[in-house]
Amino acid sequence: MDIKSITATGWLIFANAIIFVLVLATGLPEPYTSLPADPAQALRHPWTPVSYMLVHYSFWHLLINMLWLWLFGRVLENVWPERRVVRLYLLGGLAGALFYILASLWLSHAGYLCGASAAVVAVMTAAGLRCPNMEVRLMLIGTVRLKWIVAAGVLLLFVGAGGAGFWAHLGGLVAGASLALVRTRHRPYPKAPKPAHRPSRRRARQLGRELELRRLQGQRLDQLLDRVRLSGFDSLSPAEQAELKRISDGLKNEN
Repeated sequence: MDIKSITATGWLIFANAIIFVLVLATGLPEPYTSLPADPAQALRHPWTPVSYMLVHYSFWHLLINMLWLWLFGRVLENVWPERRVVRLYLLGGLAGALFYILASLWLSHAGYLCGASAAVVAVMTAAGLRCPNMEVRLMLIGTVRLKWIVAAGVLLLFVGAGGAGFWAHLGGLVAGASLALVRTRHRPYPKAPKPAHRPSRRRARQLGRELELRRLQGQRLDQLLDRVRLSGFDSLSPAEQAELKRISDGLKNEN
């Protein structure tokens, strides 16, 4: 398999799997890998707000989180540059850590938190808000819109969390919703390159044409994404699907 073909979601899953094996093989104690509820202890181990989102207490814990991450991370990679998906995962995990510590102080909770659930909730929430009407085929169920899968998945994660863990999931949800809504309302368009010196008239006309082309591509991308959000990806014709991929790939490369 070509390494270059691995997506950001694939690398995140790989990192979680490697960390799980390393922790299992080395027997690292919980205080050095998981997030403590005590802020003072977290300050003594300042890497734990990041390490905890890559550590899982069992194989099934890892498997369930990675299945959700694979499903919804791939959805976001169709509408966002891959580095934004990684950024969302990290910010969702950090928001979950903050909510967990604050809730622990409020609830007088003592313990440790591990797992990618907060980060995964952030990815799920963003995918549900960005592409709510995308249709997904599920075995034994049939075609279901993405928003209902997200709602069911988030509900299961929240029901399965107790005490301060519930608040960690809530932190991931808030982070995912915030980033998705910001990206929806303020989608950035590529800027024209700034010349190092005053361009000639011919170069100025060329820059103007490039800027106009990018503006039109941005508008067309908005139209196609709005169609996907309202009616699902399958509502696009094959030509429109190819056009969406071409424009998205072009904007990713420029960003």
